[in-house]
Amino acid sequence: MSSTVTDDVVYDAVIIGAGLSGLAAAQRILSRNPSAKIVVLEARDRVGGRTLTDPTTGSDLGGSYVGPTQDRILRVAAQHGIDTYLVYCKGKVIFRNVLSGQIDAGSIDFPPIGLYGLLDFNYILVKIEDLVSQVDVNDPSKMENAEALDKISVRQWIEQHCVSEEVRSTFPRVVDSIVFKSCEQISMLYFLWYAKSGDTLKRLMDITNGAQERKLIGGSSLVSRRIAEALGPTIVALNAPVTCIDQNNKNQIKVTCRNGKYYTAQRVIVALAPPLYKSITWTPSLPSDKTLLAAKISMGHVVKTFLYYDKAWWRDLGFTGQVWDINGPVLYSVDDCKADVSNACLMGFVVGHDAIVLQKKSKAERQEAIIAQYKELFNCEEAGKPTAYDDMDWNAEEFSGGGPCATPEI
Repeated sequence: MSSTVTDDVVYDAVIIGAGLSGLAAAQRILSRNPSAKIVVLEARDRVGGRTLTDPTTGSDLGGSYVGPTQDRILRVAAQHGIDTYLVYCKGKVIFRNVLSGQIDAGSIDFPPIGLYGLLDFNYILVKIEDLVSQVDVNDPSKMENAEALDKISVRQWIEQHCVSEEVRSTFPRVVDSIVFKSCEQISMLYFLWYAKSGDTLKRLMDITNGAQERKLIGGSSLVSRRIAEALGPTIVALNAPVTCIDQNNKNQIKVTCRNGKYYTAQRVIVALAPPLYKSITWTPSLPSDKTLLAAKISMGHVVKTFLYYDKAWWRDLGFTGQVWDINGPVLYSVDDCKADVSNACLMGFVVGHDAIVLQKKSKAERQEAIIAQYKELFNCEEAGKPTAYDDMDWNAEEFSGGGPCATPEI
């Protein structure tokens, strides 16, 4: 996909970023005005943004899961002939007790933290869900005590309301697994808004009837590729990182790329995460409130890890493939087999501070650490005999800067 651009071409719109947002914007414009002249400028050599499917293994190295209430992505996928399959979650989940270090197997709904801990965990969850229900997604500042909630971190709030050591240690890590950033960095008001945006906190936490219920057959980045194909071969320009947006001419906007090529347009849509705004020179400067927002918001820290095996041995042993280990490095894992189980794989998320530590290690060292963790948790020799290992450090990716999303820091 490429675009030949000359100085005398004036586009109706230049869209910066060929991730799902940018491509959807292009699709929407052309659906309303098929004769519109548009171009989508993508910094990478591919479309898809923070979705990336490995062409060899079929594993989603970036965003992958879809579930109930995520109607827009499901609708777009269906429009392009892409179906879904259920994530495997039959069997027992493995937990490491934060206090004793004991490894137990149980249900995701009833983690082995004792009756007192379970009651406290449920109390915190119900209390948060009650607050989530009060949030106006369009204006969270309307919420009662919004200012106070915005000044306290999620961890501080949990510590003020829980009564058991198990929950004081465990629930913050549940939050880390959702925002992919240590919860002492996130305001309680933001977290409540984030949960409400995903319907409920429980929805964000769950596989069955939750945000991790399904995956897309063919991989998540197939959606972007199909949209780009439907747009046509001249709409998307790859390897075109934008360095400058000049709006001094009120009638036309000049967009310059790193290679010196420039585009002129009546309108520009910037489909980038706010932390990436600083990679662009804006003339004139962005409004001060937007500049401040971009300075206060940052991407999450995440490494997705993949261990491949000859077979899904955990299923044979009655396990879901899920582990919850707040000691890390993998905070939680999920069965990542394809619908036909043609590739036996355990995907593990390393997030927040653990990701920052792991990112400093070599790939071989990361592999060794995660194999050792799975061997201990599953207490099974097969866990230590993978056929291959892979991982994706999204914070090392220049045009993403982290993942899965940008969050403001308290």
